[in-house]
Amino acid sequence: LSFCLCIVTESRTLFEASNPPFVNYFNESTAYTTNTGSGPGLVVDILLETTFQDVLPALAPGCLGTFKQTTISCLCDCIQGEFDIFAEAFIARSDAHPGMDLSVPFLLSETAMLVRSPDYYVDNTLMMVTPFSFAIWAIIAAMIVVSGITWYGFTKVLTKVSEVPYNFVDSIWVFYSVFLQQGLPVLPRTWTCRSLLSLWWLVSLTLWATFTGNMLLMFSVHRSKYPFDTFEEMVLLLQDGMYKVLTLFVTNIAICFNSVLESYKQLWLEMSQNGRWLNASSLEKGRDMVIAHKNVILLGPRLNLEILAADDCRVTVISGNMMQVWYSLGFPENSPYALAISETLLPNDILNLLNYGQN
Repeated sequence: LSFCLCIVTESRTLFEASNPPFVNYFNESTAYTTNTGSGPGLVVDILLETTFQDVLPALAPGCLGTFKQTTISCLCDCIQGEFDIFAEAFIARSDAHPGMDLSVPFLLSETAMLVRSPDYYVDNTLMMVTPFSFAIWAIIAAMIVVSGITWYGFTKVLTKVSEVPYNFVDSIWVFYSVFLQQGLPVLPRTWTCRSLLSLWWLVSLTLWATFTGNMLLMFSVHRSKYPFDTFEEMVLLLQDGMYKVLTLFVTNIAICFNSVLESYKQLWLEMSQNGRWLNASSLEKGRDMVIAHKNVILLGPRLNLEILAADDCRVTVISGNMMQVWYSLGFPENSPYALAISETLLPNDILNLLNYGQN
């Protein structure tokens, strides 16, 4: 028996990461798994479990077969019949992978979106004014000037009833002092001016409470601004020509075409007809393309993309989700092992389907 594992580095050692969590590496002993808390990967675990049930010949450590550098090269060799099993997870659709047989599904995973992490630039020169935007500061300044003009008009009219006189500059300075929560040397005498001044004191307290809260959040919470947060927003950016979608060669994203949701149909339209579609031979190469081009979005299983993001801080996974798809093992056409492995996976598959239906 020979089967193909996808290794994405130049090294041919059996312990290099491949496509976690589906294929991580092959442990020489169970003690290594116990010490590190991680195993060889979900797909390799399935193959080893199948071996123990005498469905496949025994798989000995160090005798796994051939390792390839890219997923696409493994796929071509598997379709040509040079290997018996492709240790990789495929979308469980017969029309998505011509020339291959698929096992029963063994995993349900969300499709996620990987983008380049936002570029951070920190300038502390005007740190004290950052809790409010420029527009807010401009509105506050305009309110002080308008209130000062109103105050000046009131005092000119109410001088006849013994109101304290103020000139134009002093009138504006009154509200600037109130905004900074400073006291006045002489309080107004009429209820009209007192009411206006009291209202400004209330506004000042509210503004500074908001300012203090924003300042506290600025120092305690790490805020990131991403180009989009949901799948629908991503589709809108594609329609505007600002981004392109990147997928693997082995991924048939055409399943979007069969969706009844309008947003998925729009995605397929942008990809298939408007040139918003790129391909990569492996997830790692896709990650490198995302890092090199900020207008590229990599689509893939959430499990894989979260591991890529955890390994490289230059990329991040958007919290929004796309479709949920089932994944299967891949075999050449008419492989004798497809049915055998499917029979071993069938009990777990039925359980997964029941759990999915309940959720």
